[in-house]
Amino acid sequence: MMSWNLNDNRPKLLFKEPFSTKYTLHITTSILSGGIELNSKAEIRWQVDIKNINDKGEADLNIITLHHRLLENNSPIISDMSGISNVFASMYNEIEVQVDSTGKILKVYNLDTIKKKWSWVKKDMEALLEQNEGFKDMILTNDELYSSSEKIQMAIEANEFFEVYFNHFWGRSLPGGKSNINKFNLFSTSPIEWRYDFRSVHNSTLMDDVKCVRIKGTPVTIIDKNWVGNAYSAFAHLQLKKTVPILEDKAEYLVTSFGKIIHASIKRQEIVDPELLFAKYSYELFTEDKNELDPFKESVNG
Repeated sequence: MMSWNLNDNRPKLLFKEPFSTKYTLHITTSILSGGIELNSKAEIRWQVDIKNINDKGEADLNIITLHHRLLENNSPIISDMSGISNVFASMYNEIEVQVDSTGKILKVYNLDTIKKKWSWVKKDMEALLEQNEGFKDMILTNDELYSSSEKIQMAIEANEFFEVYFNHFWGRSLPGGKSNINKFNLFSTSPIEWRYDFRSVHNSTLMDDVKCVRIKGTPVTIIDKNWVGNAYSAFAHLQLKKTVPILEDKAEYLVTSFGKIIHASIKRQEIVDPELLFAKYSYELFTEDKNELDPFKESVNG
């Protein structure tokens, strides 16, 4: 029997039972600006433990990053950026939090440990200041971040695991659920309000306690000439001809009735001009429990 939470006569996906698993996330990126196209593929692995679940769907999450590495890239720029990014990501290699029924963090249990890690990283960066003055601005920016518990919480919520696992649909009504979210476009130049629609899809090849959930985002913000002018002013030298970008944000999840994701795929893209300017991101998350993942692969290949 499916243990979906029924509030308004529609089920909501929540954590219902504790579980432990390892997850792998693949992130594929392609960004084109003028004649330069940057392509990369990264892999992150986590050990994830879900426990202490209450009747409201709140739960404790312990997340340990097993590795975070760049698998493919076509530019030393990406390698340099990845190295710097991993230095800061190391402060979140161990995350112990409580989340509410939508995946929003209520409490960070290891806050002091994260702050202590920043003090260690800061010392290493200060030792390198003579080689790279750019570290000075990074130190100042992160000093401000790590002095605020609220900003640390926001930084954790921006972690790839939280972004991919909960992805606006956690705790929302199915089918027919909706959620409006404000966030920046993929070039981080202008905000967009998105409306996300969620629906569960029947798939007879899946096990009885696994649901297929599809998510589709639609921009609510009017993408007119003013928005385009503000969003792409930094790319005016490209003499872009297309006035309305193609914006896409969609996902598909296979998830058990007790809240364990078996497989997830997300596709996000912003195509301003297919020959001059675009950003494309794809994410694939899957459990490393073969007895759960293999039936999914068989249903796809079949």
